[in-house]
Order: sequence, then structure tokens, then C-alpha cells
Amino acid sequence: MRTVPKVSAVCEAVEKDIPDSGPVPTAEENNIAFAQSKRLAELAIKSA
Repeated sequence: MRTVPKVSAVCEAVEKDIPDSGPVPTAEENNIAFAQSKRLAELAIKSA
């Protein structure tokens, strides 16, 4: 499996955006965040 640099950059940006501590997000917030990050990854793959 080859890695696409743009996707790696998106993943790193998403990881940095996730706080290590703080209020725990609700399931709904998690679902929204997951959908957004999945969409970003799909866009990065398409534009690669």
C-alpha cells in the first residue's frame, strides 16, 4: 500500500487538532468530527 503525502499531512493536522485533555466530546460530536475528517481525507486522495 503506498501512502499519499497529502493524506499523511491531513492526518497529522487532524491529530494535532485533537486535544489530549479537556471536555470529553459527546457521541454526536465524535460522529461529526469523524465525518469531517473522513471527507477531508477523501478530498486529499482525489486531489493527489
